[in-house]
Amino acid sequence: MISNQGSKNQFNPKSPVQKNYYLQDELGSPIRLVDRKGKMTERYSYDEFGRPSGLNKALGLSKSSNPFGFTGYQYYTSMGLYFAQARYYAAGIGRFISEDAYKGEITNPLSLNLYIYVENNPLRYVDPTGYRKDDPVDKVYKAWIDTNPEKRIKDF
Repeated sequence: MISNQGSKNQFNPKSPVQKNYYLQDELGSPIRLVDRKGKMTERYSYDEFGRPSGLNKALGLSKSSNPFGFTGYQYYTSMGLYFAQARYYAAGIGRFISEDAYKGEITNPLSLNLYIYVENNPLRYVDPTGYRKDDPVDKVYKAWIDTNPEKRIKDF
């Protein structure tokens, strides 16, 4: 992330430019911004459903122009909502504010709620597109299995 210390969300070519790097948690949420020397410039934390908490309670009070919040969604302080690519998410209630185009599966009752966020399990799942849950842990596990040489050994 490159930002300047000029007016918020406006680029001022006369202001010094500072390069920052994101450090993310396992869900993809930025939890720290560090400068080139590794010094922490900002810290973020969230509750289970993405409400900003901790030192920087409102992402809008960020000194940088960091637009990203919970699971990498863009955060709009004016609305208090995250943009999840397809629809807006309200962390305060743990729900999307519009219906999901994906209507769910009859064999999975939690998927039938068209406003629910990741089947009420935000510590395990993410929803990068706003359409359906995704399991980042499962992806890492499958990638490890696919590269595990012992998997390729067959027992005759």
